[in-house]
Amino acid sequence: MITIAEITWLAGLLEGEGCFYFRSSPAISLQMTDRDIIEKATSLVNNKKGKNIYSYKPKGNRKRAYSLRIHGYRAIAWMLTIYSFMGERRKEKIRNVISDWKKSNYFSKGTGEFKIYALCHPTRLRYFKMMCHECCRRRYNDKAAAKARTKRTTRIRCTATIDLFK
Repeated sequence: MITIAEITWLAGLLEGEGCFYFRSSPAISLQMTDRDIIEKATSLVNNKKGKNIYSYKPKGNRKRAYSLRIHGYRAIAWMLTIYSFMGERRKEKIRNVISDWKKSNYFSKGTGEFKIYALCHPTRLRYFKMMCHECCRRRYNDKAAAKARTKRTTRIRCTATIDLFK
């Protein structure tokens, strides 16, 4: 169980080092060179040590950086949890992210449930790569047919080339 002290510690860390944004889904990002701080934040957020920690070595003579990213409904839940501890600028950013999220396909306005709708048909649920099941099937069949046509024409070209040299 997470204590109020841990939530306020996380809120302070995200106030100074965090980033709240919405691209294709709501997200929280935290990046720094202190691995132990990232691990502590990850254990608070996920209750699983080491999950969602990314590491990379910047160019030049810089220290290795570690980052934590939280996406989707979990990011929204944490934004709402730490909202009252944040400064005015961060509160406004969180309000904007939540507003964008409510306007997106990730939030069902009627029931308040978390659903992901397809971009091709906004009334259908997402199946794969932001498409509904029917569009995915059609795209797969079109690719398979195009691949079969390419193989046939390649064979004909090869046969024609061989015939010319005989």
